[in-house]
This record gives sequence, structure tokens and C-alpha cells, in this order.
Amino acid sequence: MNLRKLSYCLILFGVILSSCDKKEKIQTEGGSIFPSIDANKVGISSEKLSFLKDEISSWVETGDLVGGEVLIIKDDYTIFHESFGWFNKEQNKKMEKGAIYHTSSMSKPFSTTLILQLSEKGILSLDEPAQKFIYNFPNDSVTIRNLMNHTSGYTGWGPDGVNHENIGQYKNLSDWITSWTSMGPNISVGVHHYTNYNNAALMLIAEVATGKPAKLLTEENILNPLNLSNTHVYPLNESVNEKIPPLYRWSSVKKAYDKIDNFEALNWPAYAGSFGIFSTAEDYALFMKFWMNRGSYGGHKLLAEESINQAFSNSNPNIVESDTTKKYGLGWRFTPSKFSNMPLEFNHGGIMRSYAVAFPSENVIVIYATHSWKRRSHREAFINLIWQIGLFDLQPSPNHVRVKDNNVKFMKLDDKEAKKYIGTYIGEYADGFSINVKIRYEYGQLVNRIEYSDLSLPDINYLSFVDSTTAHSTIIHNQESIWFNPNNRIRFLEKEGLITGFKVMRNNELEIELLKINDSH
Repeated sequence: MNLRKLSYCLILFGVILSSCDKKEKIQTEGGSIFPSIDANKVGISSEKLSFLKDEISSWVETGDLVGGEVLIIKDDYTIFHESFGWFNKEQNKKMEKGAIYHTSSMSKPFSTTLILQLSEKGILSLDEPAQKFIYNFPNDSVTIRNLMNHTSGYTGWGPDGVNHENIGQYKNLSDWITSWTSMGPNISVGVHHYTNYNNAALMLIAEVATGKPAKLLTEENILNPLNLSNTHVYPLNESVNEKIPPLYRWSSVKKAYDKIDNFEALNWPAYAGSFGIFSTAEDYALFMKFWMNRGSYGGHKLLAEESINQAFSNSNPNIVESDTTKKYGLGWRFTPSKFSNMPLEFNHGGIMRSYAVAFPSENVIVIYATHSWKRRSHREAFINLIWQIGLFDLQPSPNHVRVKDNNVKFMKLDDKEAKKYIGTYIGEYADGFSINVKIRYEYGQLVNRIEYSDLSLPDINYLSFVDSTTAHSTIIHNQESIWFNPNNRIRFLEKEGLITGFKVMRNNELEIELLKINDSH
């Protein structure tokens, strides 16, 4: 498909980051590894950060977010660290910086880090069959590496129900994993499918290979060397649990959050590798810094260069090497760089909606920590805000070019103005190539989904309007922006105060016109 045509349909102002290496910061006298500094001193607009703070605060006011914490680090300095909303809403207890959050799937990079360390020590090999360590594994074609990059053939939630609600029936990690293993791979080995089975199986393999519990191995090999004193591995003692905000889960029926007691929610038989790491925003940032430093911390090398290279390699055989979209390596999602052995960015999120992303070239780490469990919600809006307001500059490189335009400035539409654009738009190119654009309004942002005559994009994409008549055109995929001809413009059509459609103009000539057919969400 001609990407030029796709570009006309998405309107967003983002940044993409190329890659280079940065040096580790020495701890300051005040005891903080990331001392605070005025954002303007490191080239980040404090005005944009104020806008970010106001936006997130508004989500608490509208009930879309119960509470959370945001930490942004630039050049090893803290430039933004704010808490929002409630730690425990029913007890009228405000969220404070330094809370310990259930990272859920953000635990996965910890489990793969441990496996890489055991491999370097010769205790196991990434290309050994899982069958060597899990006695009832159905075949010898699945390797440890397959588990690490989610190509084992296993899918879904396993034998204990959606979201593992019945996991408490198992006595230990071995019982759980052998039960799931007996179900056999659901799809072909080598096909990428993200599932909790893989990392949980990795932790069972680590236990069998070493004779030690995965919890102890994680503490000895990762938490203690990195001095992650505010990071804890399940099972937790009661004193730690008191520092963890209760989980709030969105009810689509009530249109509100339900509080879930931590002891009720945490009935797992053991640390499972796919979840079970509880950490502060600062500790998780330090863990990411360790990866940005290519496995080094405090003058010590905890991971070899080859392990870092493998983790950020094209581990997914379903994605061709020339593809520039995100990949899933050995524990991290990442966007590769053509100019460095470090990715443009690497990240991981969790089902509880927390998220962490690092941009090695900019020496930037962003942590979004929350206990507000709501799918397709505030986390996606947060990710969009980071890109939308242009916090970080782009250094131009092939296929990743930021168009500079002094006439383009970010502005926020009020609710009434923004909702004028909600609806479905249809159009067709001269060659018969048809498109269907659906625009919704969520979290103070216009959101679109494009459907074509021959495919449908699976990702939600965000729109940001300079005003109601003109905007640059871009294609966005997985938060990666590719800018096209700056002469492309979107011109919305208006009649009697209502939006009736829009035209895509290229060099002031009409490329395609789309008509609005309804005003539904």
C-alpha cells in the first residue's frame, strides 16, 4: 500500500527519537540518584510540563483516574515528579510521591534480566529446550529464547480463567505452570503471541536450574546489586503491603471504579515472573537506567554487551528486519535504530495501566505509575500527551523527520469545540481506494480509527488540531511518527456551525474529500 495515502488520514504532532549513548550519573550528596533540576536548564519547557500536570489533574476531577504518579528524568536529573489523586479514596488519603505500585507486566523485564544473567553464568542456555527443565513439556522444539520473546506457541490466560482469577487453586509455581503446560501450545511455535505463560515458565526454569526460589534469585541478582530498596518481589510481607495503594478496577456497568483489597487481589501461589514486582517510580527508573547504561551500574557490569544486543534484536520472526515499527525483544518492546546498537526507545506497560519508556538518545526516562485499572484509557492518553506536546526534540534521520513550522503551535480545544468533529467520515480516491475515518473524543483528545477498503489499522491513533482548518499530515503507528510533505493539509468543511467533512489538500490541490455521515462516537 502507498504510505503517502495513509499519511493524509492521521493528524498528530509527535516526536521520534534517534539513538546515541549516554554516561551514567554519579549519585549526589543529597542521596538521590536523580536530583531535581529546573526543566528549562536541560532544554525542556516548564510550560509544557505545567500543561501536562493540569491535564492529568483533570482526569482525577472527572473520575477517569483514581490516582497515580509521573516521573520524568532528563540527563539523569528529575525534571518532573508529581503525584495525583488518591492513594485510598474511601479513606480520603491523597496519593504521595514514593508509593509502591504493582507493576504487573512491567515485571517481565526483571524475569528476562534474570534469565540473561543465568545464561551468562553458564547455568542455562537460551537455546536449550524448555523440556529440559519442565518435565511435562510436550515437545523439545520450544526453547528458553522462545519463552523470552513470546514465540512459544502458548496463548491466552491458561487453565485458571480470564485475568487468572482462579490462580489461587495452585499450591506453588510448579503446580500452576505444569497445569498450563499440559494444555500444549495453541499455535505454531515461532509465531509471536504475548502471554503470561512464557515469563512464568521462565521463573520455573530458573528455579529448577538453580535450586533456589525465583524470588530469592531476583533479589540476589537484580534488586540488591542495583540497590532497589523500594522494590519488592511477591509474596509480600504485611508492612510492604500497607505502602501499596489498593487496586481500583473500572466497572463498565457502574461507569466508576471499584476498590479491590490487595490481599483479595493477590492470591498467587508464588512470584510468577509475568507479574509480582512491586516498585516505586524512582526505583523502576533506576532499573531502566541500568538498561540504558547497557547493563552497567556503579562501575559494575551486571549484564554483558551481548545480552543487551540480544535483548534489543529482532527476536520476532514475524516482523521483517526492514520494518521500523515496534518489536518485542527479550523482555522489552522497542523501536530499533538504524544508527546505534541501542533502540530509539524501549518500553513496557502493565495491565494495571502503569507504563515506563526510555529514550536513550535523549537520555530521557518517563514513568507513569497508577493503580487505576481501566483499559484503553488514561494510560493511552498519557502516552499521547508526551508525544503530542513535543517534550523532546527530534534529531532528523531517514524515515523519521520532524517538520519545523513556526506557524504551528499546540493548542487544546474545549469540549464543545472538539466534539464538533466526532463522527464517521467516508471518502474515495480517484483510483477507487476507499477510506472510512471514525473520530471519537476521549480524555480531552480527539481519537481516530482509519478503515480502508483492503485493511484496518489495529492501533488507536490520536489527533491534535492546530485549529479547525489546517494541520500537518502524519502517519502514526505504535507511537512512532513519520512526517510527510509539509504541504499536505487537512481542511475541515463547515456549514451552519456543523462539521460536514474534510478535504485533504496537497500543494493546494485536492487529493481526496471525505464526507461526514453521522455524529456517533
